[in-house]
This record gives sequence, C-alpha cells and structure tokens, in this order.
Amino acid sequence: MTSPTNEPPYNLDTEIALLGACLRTPAEALAAAEEVGLRTSDFYAERHGLVYDTIKYLHERGAVDELAVINELKARRKLTAAGGSGYIMSYDCPFTGNARAYADEIVDQAILRSMVETGAEITRLGMDHPDKVKTLVERCSGLTETMVRNSQRVNGVIGDAA
Repeated sequence: MTSPTNEPPYNLDTEIALLGACLRTPAEALAAAEEVGLRTSDFYAERHGLVYDTIKYLHERGAVDELAVINELKARRKLTAAGGSGYIMSYDCPFTGNARAYADEIVDQAILRSMVETGAEITRLGMDHPDKVKTLVERCSGLTETMVRNSQRVNGVIGDAA
C-alpha cells in the first residue's frame, strides 16, 4: 500500500515483506538491508522499526524466528507496541530473494519523507519569516544540506545504492 497524496510517502506492504524476509532468511535479508544502508528510522511504522531492531539483535545472538522475536519483545515490554504476537506471526514475504529491493524501497520512501519534511519547514520559514531574509536563506540551506547528508547511504550513494 503506497501512501495517499495527503500523507507522507510510505509503503507498509514493503516494510512487512522485508520483515518477513528477515524472519525467513535472516542472514541474507539483513545483509541486503545493510548493503543499502537501511536504518531503523527509515521505517514509517514505528512498530516495524521495533521489530527490525529486535530481529537484528536476535540475529547477532544466533536465533531468529517469529517466536524468538515475540519472546524478546515480551521481555522488553514492547510486544503491544510492535503490534502483538498475531501481527508478527502474520508477516508475509512474497519472495525472500527480493529483500534488497524491499530495503531499497523503504530507504527511498524515507528519503522522500525527509524531502517533504524539509520542504514543509522551508515553507513555514518563508511564510512566518521569523528572521531576516539572509538568515532564513542560510537556515534553509542548512536544512537542505542536512537532508542530503542524512539521505546518503553506503558508498555515498543517494537513493538507489550501487
């Protein structure tokens, strides 16, 4: 599901597909996500970021499956915030071999959200003009530079990682 035009860009189906891939083939899917520079904060749904972090944590310790994720989230008192056990058990992945494409899409959506947020802040500054114009231009320049810097991924590539 891609976001409607009045909401920030996101694709929850892709987020779920990547999490499903991480549960089915953790080493491969996590490596693909890392390859494109996926960050927990790139997930639109906070609960998906929470599950992703938990999967990464469990993978580092050697055991990842739905039950391990559920138990770890329970121990952290975060299971409800992650959507509950039924939600986690329902993750589906059409094809685990597409994990990199899913991760790329999540990163792209996060970059687009960052652009929207930066544009909104620049618009607010222009409309409210709380400072002198020169100062506002410098602030806007800083906002765009920060957005670009935060959008950079592995090997300095923005968006689609090579």
